[in-house]
Amino acid sequence: MRLNLTLDDDHAAKLEVLAERSPVKPGTLARSLLLSVIDDVAVATQDDVPSGAHLAAILEGIPGAREKVDRGFASHDAGDSIALNEL
Repeated sequence: MRLNLTLDDDHAAKLEVLAERSPVKPGTLARSLLLSVIDDVAVATQDDVPSGAHLAAILEGIPGAREKVDRGFASHDAGDSIALNEL
C-alpha cells in the first residue's frame, strides 16, 4: 500500500529535526514511526487488528480531525468532489 501524508508545519519541523539526528531520510523515519504506532495500537488492543471503537477513539484524539471531516462532507454535499473512477 502506498500512503501520502501531509504534515502541518509544526510536525514537519519535528520530523525534520528527528531525521537530522538519525542516519535516515525524513520519509523513511516517518514510515518507521507510523509502523511503530500501528504495532503499539495492535498490542494495546490485545489483537492483531484494533477494533473499530479503538480506532475511532484514536482518530477523535487528532486535533481538528472532526472539523476536517465535516468540511469534507460539506464539500461533497455541495458537489465539489470528484468520484474516484473519474480521476
